[in-house]
Amino acid sequence: MFASIPSVLASWAPAERARSTSATCFLLVGSALLLAAACQNEEADTNTGATDTVDVPDADDVMPVLPSEQVPAWPACEGAACCLARGLDCATAPGFACVTSDGRAFCQHESSGEVLVPEGAFWRGCRGVVQVGGADVPESCHPDEQPAHRVVLGAFAIDETEVTAAQYRTCVEAGGCTKPINTAGNLGTYDPLEKRQRPINFITPAQAEDWCRWDPKGPNPKRLCTEAEWEKAARGGCAAVGCDDGDRACCERRSPPYPWGWSRDDAAANAHIYGEGPTEVGSYPGGRSIYGALDLAGNVEEWVADDYASDVYCMGPAASCIDVCDRCSGQPAYADPWADPAPLHVGAPARVLRGGGFDVGKSVDSFPPEPNEDTVRVSVRNWGQNDAWGSRISVRCCRSVSP
Repeated sequence: MFASIPSVLASWAPAERARSTSATCFLLVGSALLLAAACQNEEADTNTGATDTVDVPDADDVMPVLPSEQVPAWPACEGAACCLARGLDCATAPGFACVTSDGRAFCQHESSGEVLVPEGAFWRGCRGVVQVGGADVPESCHPDEQPAHRVVLGAFAIDETEVTAAQYRTCVEAGGCTKPINTAGNLGTYDPLEKRQRPINFITPAQAEDWCRWDPKGPNPKRLCTEAEWEKAARGGCAAVGCDDGDRACCERRSPPYPWGWSRDDAAANAHIYGEGPTEVGSYPGGRSIYGALDLAGNVEEWVADDYASDVYCMGPAASCIDVCDRCSGQPAYADPWADPAPLHVGAPARVLRGGGFDVGKSVDSFPPEPNEDTVRVSVRNWGQNDAWGSRISVRCCRSVSP
């Protein structure tokens, strides 16, 4: 149903989401052509795919805080009762307990620090509209985020934060990992002592996988998150936003575009300071997701397990299809819900990146940079070549959880 991978990638010319730290420095990642000498110790990010966006009004006009009945209720609260009210029964997963931090109650593993994402449905992708005061207004979407649909996943645990440089260094010293491509420079975090609580960066997908396999935290083997798991951890499931798993309309209406809710919040993510690099993990507690994960928007992008295909959301099971759309060339788009999608492995030369980075909140097409808040929405999909690395590329891991 989808075009050959080279043509898929060719259709996304590197533009808005491909950026470097210097207009005079260009580094072609994943190729024999490395113009590193011209960089003068200024790192460049990976050459990543870009998509066209819908022309919408100013973000302040289209993304205000919605009426209370349409907004996930995340009041400050404490204790197991609060977790249960948000669809989180920590007792169902060994080693997890209900904790409260930054106004969120969530299930956290007592030794590993991972947070629990319960089984159930969630809303994936970008609708193209949001409801404001009962009326539909445009929402900026990239074509590869559509069609939006429900997905059902089993329970899993995800790291609370991205992997730090200090943590990754222990893996290198133990022989389980290799050093990042760039260890210092302006933006590298591996070597500088003062940066070791920042996310590790300049790692390839293979290095990210090596870390997850080696990481000793947790009782079960760890792995890269699937793309679906990553988005559910960032957005929240149907139960988390007060809907039954079977209530498609409710889940669609209430699922927020940001980890912290419906409205933009410059204080919730490191995505507004072009060129200054990653901050220490957990520096933006206001961006904590409903399941307790931090830094899922901004700071650094994260490798996931899936190959990149622009029309992957048109590749769902054919049974019980309920939607037909132009995005899928008139073909049934997906089954509702799409149950436990496996990571996409189609031999593509590119891997999915999720979460935006420290430099994506501003456009580099103008000086001074203009706001570009769209890029930290939870449904935004980016990609890098299979051997790509960059200053805003890192990793966090997942593992399956059984009762």
